[in-house]
Amino acid sequence: MEALKAKLIDLEECLFEPKVRGTYAELDKLLGDDFIEITAAGSQFGKQAALARLPFESPPLIQAQDYQLRLLAADCAQLLYRATMVKAGETEANVSLRCSIWQLRNQQWQMVFHQGTAIS
Repeated sequence: MEALKAKLIDLEECLFEPKVRGTYAELDKLLGDDFIEITAAGSQFGKQAALARLPFESPPLIQAQDYQLRLLAADCAQLLYRATMVKAGETEANVSLRCSIWQLRNQQWQMVFHQGTAIS
């Protein structure tokens, strides 16, 4: 379980990296075709919207901590954590609780769901 937790944390944090966020092919590999995200602001979008937006936006600075892993099935896991994010061009940090669901497909883990909930 610890090895899986380390693997999924590594994949999650890849999505924080400007190089990965700016590369369509990398995002396409990490996000499942049925990916859905619900943002802290309450909007929802899928993989195609993420692929159309992320490579062209200025990435935020994200730091994560307090990771927890829950195995939902042999090929499906939920990663929970607390994130501190500073959006590009801003100086104030936003803190949120995050939840990602990762599924093993063709020997590769892909994110199929992500949600952030703002902490006031």
